[in-house]
Amino acid sequence: MQRTKYTMRSHSGIRKLPFRIIILSLCVLSAVALTGCTLSHDRGSAAQSDDTRLPDTDDTAADATDKPDTADPVTANHAVTSITDASLLAQREKTMFDGDLALAAANDRDFPIANTFGELSVPTYFTKVNDTYFLVDCYHNQILYHDNTEDPVWQWNVLPGELAMPHTIASDGTVYLVDDTENHRVVVYERYEGHFIITQTFEHIGIRPHYSQYNEADQTFYVWSSMTGEMYLFKRADEDDAAYHPVYLAEIRKINKLDGVYVRSFTIMEDEIYIVSGNSTIIRAKLADFTIIEEYPVPAEMAGMIQISRLGSMFYITISTDACGNQDYATIIRTEDLRDLVSGGYEDIYEWFIGGGTPYYISEVDGSYYMTEHRIPGHSLWRFEAEGESIRNITEIY
Repeated sequence: MQRTKYTMRSHSGIRKLPFRIIILSLCVLSAVALTGCTLSHDRGSAAQSDDTRLPDTDDTAADATDKPDTADPVTANHAVTSITDASLLAQREKTMFDGDLALAAANDRDFPIANTFGELSVPTYFTKVNDTYFLVDCYHNQILYHDNTEDPVWQWNVLPGELAMPHTIASDGTVYLVDDTENHRVVVYERYEGHFIITQTFEHIGIRPHYSQYNEADQTFYVWSSMTGEMYLFKRADEDDAAYHPVYLAEIRKINKLDGVYVRSFTIMEDEIYIVSGNSTIIRAKLADFTIIEEYPVPAEMAGMIQISRLGSMFYITISTDACGNQDYATIIRTEDLRDLVSGGYEDIYEWFIGGGTPYYISEVDGSYYMTEHRIPGHSLWRFEAEGESIRNITEIY
């Protein structure tokens, strides 16, 4: 099914009925009194829920006590701290095999692993690496891959490994990094004759690593810990003659003010990085050291942002919840200037994608954009094109 629109209507920034605004105002006042809203999450109904669950107290405590000691020297830099000690960083890495990819592939008795689900459950990310498509099926605890998007999802295959609610996958074309969210780790794969071999894992990657991106300019993988304000920077070792291509953790960089704030993603734009609202502001910082350049406040109804993307001349922002975790405020907006958000200077465009669900991550593949979505059965992946201020050829894929 395909929908094409030709005009956009401006939006005042208040898109809900008045009684919702009253409820939101009361919620925000209560949040201030209680020093912050509490996000809730019903695991019993995955199809109707977002991934806003915060870690259980016991899980967080266990994670903290099991971590390698990182209280060693850090360098303060405009509210940013950095850990670069190679010996400390190396404690998190585990090599999972003996380095012989051919032997590992020959012993891969489970290959290929077929997807046993007929539908997706909270899909979060879609991408393509070389000639293979990847679709993260978060609440089924798996990442799917296939050579086309025409076949039904039950014909896709599944990456190996006991993943727990992964959110994204990133690749430089040789190695593949997966944020294994609920296991608080990163899993590294390498492909050999069609087999995906787990070569390494990195443990204790903050709390709920939630978004990964490979930046070609500095040949670095960036992995975001959604609850600690930490970015984990991975690089591939320059060992062309090695039996496989090992990855190492090069640095942990932390924006201190985001420690304990739930932030779902970041976006690298040339030499800057944008971090979406988790504490009701969007942060724009230098990629080189995360020094904050500017912050853009946002209204409470869009505080629970998912992702910010630059498509053509506009910033597009997917939103999951308001400041209190209410998914009734899930939507997609766009603006020319992030400074205008707080005053309502944006357009709400979710009705173009039916609306009523929760839009998630947007990615670019072969000149088109793809957006995952959940809470609406049968509407899990969209494809569309954007140029200038125009959006066209909006198509449901799954």
